Amino acid sequence: MDTNNPILLETHATDYIGYFTYAYNMRFGDSRKIFDKVSNSNICNELLVNAVSLKVVPSGNEIVRIVTSSRYFMLSIPETVCLASFIVVKKLMEQINKSPLYTSYEWTIQREYQFTELCLSIIVRCDKLKIHSNKESFFDYFLKSTIKTHEAKERERWSDEDFDSDMGWIQ
Repeated sequence: MDTNNPILLETHATDYIGYFTYAYNMRFGDSRKIFDKVSNSNICNELLVNAVSLKVVPSGNEIVRIVTSSRYFMLSIPETVCLASFIVVKKLMEQINKSPLYTSYEWTIQREYQFTELCLSIIVRCDKLKIHSNKESFFDYFLKSTIKTHEAKERERWSDEDFDSDMGWIQ
């Protein structure tokens, strides 16, 4: 799986979480049970509290390790572990956004890049948990669809910028 594509780094963490949740729901069914399991997990909640209070964002490997240490996710398929890890990231982002410890502009820019890197590292880590056949893996499919979605958004954004309401399309 190639994660060196610059488009993947430009995609924000919230986009990854949204895309992955949608893809997961389409392929495996409703993800609400996974959200409930993560929300009620003591070890995941402890990670969130410690990360916010210590001003440390855990690595993707740490989050996956914490998620898989929960009995429910121990034997889960890698896609489920990835989704649960993304839920932890989303909850961490929400708590950091609420915290007065994280208010500087520099931290905001750093945080956005850091969470995107975190999502990519979770995908790579969970992809390593999977036994691959000759078929395209779910993670490869997901990353390809992320690139396609990003490119479509860029085309739409540029076509909107090329249109001037007074002059029409800018040549």
